[in-house]
Amino acid sequence: MRSSAGVAASAAALLVLGTGAASADAGSGLLRIVQDDALLVHGAPAPRAAALDELARLGVDVIRVNLPWRELAPRRRPRAEDAGATPAAWAPYDALVLDAHARGLRVLMTPTTPAPDWAASALDRRRRGVVRPDPAAFAAWVAAAGARYGGAAGAPARVDLWGLVNEPNSPNQLAPQRDRLALRSPAAYRRLLRAGLTALARTGHPAREIVAGDLLAVGGADPIAAAPQAPLSFLRELLCLDRRDRPLARSPDPAHPGCAGRVPPLAVRGVSVHPYYAPGLGPAARPRRADQVTPGTLGRLRKVLLAARRAGRLVGPAQVWDTEGGVQTDPPDPLAGTSPARQARFVNEAEWLADRTPGVRSFAQYPWRDEPALPSFQSGLRFADGRAKPALAAYALPLVARRVTPRRARLWTRLPSGAGAAAVLVDGARRAKIVRPSGATTYATATIAVPRATVRLRLAAGGRRSRGVVLRRADGAPVER
Repeated sequence: MRSSAGVAASAAALLVLGTGAASADAGSGLLRIVQDDALLVHGAPAPRAAALDELARLGVDVIRVNLPWRELAPRRRPRAEDAGATPAAWAPYDALVLDAHARGLRVLMTPTTPAPDWAASALDRRRRGVVRPDPAAFAAWVAAAGARYGGAAGAPARVDLWGLVNEPNSPNQLAPQRDRLALRSPAAYRRLLRAGLTALARTGHPAREIVAGDLLAVGGADPIAAAPQAPLSFLRELLCLDRRDRPLARSPDPAHPGCAGRVPPLAVRGVSVHPYYAPGLGPAARPRRADQVTPGTLGRLRKVLLAARRAGRLVGPAQVWDTEGGVQTDPPDPLAGTSPARQARFVNEAEWLADRTPGVRSFAQYPWRDEPALPSFQSGLRFADGRAKPALAAYALPLVARRVTPRRARLWTRLPSGAGAAAVLVDGARRAKIVRPSGATTYATATIAVPRATVRLRLAAGGRRSRGVVLRRADGAPVER
C-alpha cells in the first residue's frame, strides 16, 4: 500500500481506465430506451418534437412504443389482407417513427393485447380482449404492422426492433394466468409469440430484430386466474424448463401444456423485463422472491436464458433487455414515492447495475414526463408540467462512486456524445479525469484517490456537470451477479 503522501500525489492522475464491466455486446454498451406513449404518440406535435430533440441530445438510442391491437385493428373481423386497415388510427405512430428516425433514434415496437372482441374469448366480460386471444388473428395483425414498418417505398421509415405482447404475465394482458393445476398464460403467450415471430419473418423482420417477453418483474404464484405471475416462473414455463432450469420431461403433463414431445426452440434476440423497484430500497435491493427481478438481480434472468440455450429451447444471443423501468417520486406521489434527490441517485445506480451485469443489452426509463393523474406513473424525469427533476441532470451525466479501499474509489459514468473525457472534481478541485476508452462504449470507469473519509465528487464533461455525490467511508457496492 502506498504512503499517504504517495496517494495524495497521485490524486491528479488517472489511475485506471476501462469500459463498464461486462456490457452485453463487446464494444457496444447499453442501448438507452425511453417510453412515453402519452407524450410521444398521443401528445401535440410541438411538445413531441421538443421531447425527441431532448432525448437525442441526452444520448437516448431507442424509443419504445406499444401498438395496441384493440385500438388499431378493425372493429369487426376483417379479411386477412385488411387486418391493419385503420389508416387514421396509425397516423400518430407513423409520425413518431418518422420524427424519431429524423433524429437518429431507433424505434422498438411492441404489438400487444388486449385484442379486439372478435379475436378473443367472450367468456369473461370483465377482461375483454385478454382471454385466450386468437394466434391466427394476432399473426395477421402483426404482419400488417410488420409490412407497414418494413421500409418499403411510400411507407413510414423501417422499424428494426420489435417486441411481442407487453407484460404477458399480467392478467391485464393475458387471462387466465393460471388455475390450481398449472400456469396457463405461458402456453397462451407461446402460441402468440410463435405466430408473431412467423408474421414478422414473412414481412422482412428476422429474429435478430425481435425481443420476447416484456415481463412484469413482480408477481407470485397465487393459484387464481387474475393474479400476476412471477417473471422467472413464467419464463421457465414458456421455455419448458423446470425450477432448476432443466428441460421438462417429454411425456404429456397437464401441468405443463405445450411442453410434451420435441419442443421447437424460440429464435429471438433476447428476453425483456420491466425491473421496477421499491422506492424505499433502491435498485440494488434483492426482491422478496427468488423468481422476481430487480435491476440488481438481472443476472437471474440471464441464467435462465443461458440454461434454455444449452437445452436447445432458445436460439440467439440470450440477451437481457430492460425495456421499462423507473421509480416514483414524492412529490407528486405522497404514498409510494421517494424524494426527487434519491430518484436521481437511483436512476444512475440502476443504469450502472445494468452496465455491469453480463448479458444485459439495454437500460430503460418510463415515462419521460410524469402522468398527471394520481395514482399512476410519477417516475418521469420531468414533472407533469414539464419542470425538470434532479434526475434529469443525473441522467445527462451519470455518476456512481464506490470505495474499493479506504483511500481509493471507483467511478463510473456515461460520457456525453462528443465528449472524450470527464473532469473529476474532488471537493470542488479538479483532481483527475475519466477518458473514453479508444473505440469502446460511452461508458467509462476510473479509480481515483480520495484523501478523506468523506468527500464530495462531481464530473464535468461536454458542457454538463453531474450531480454532486457524497462518498463516505462505508459506501461499497454489493451486487448479485
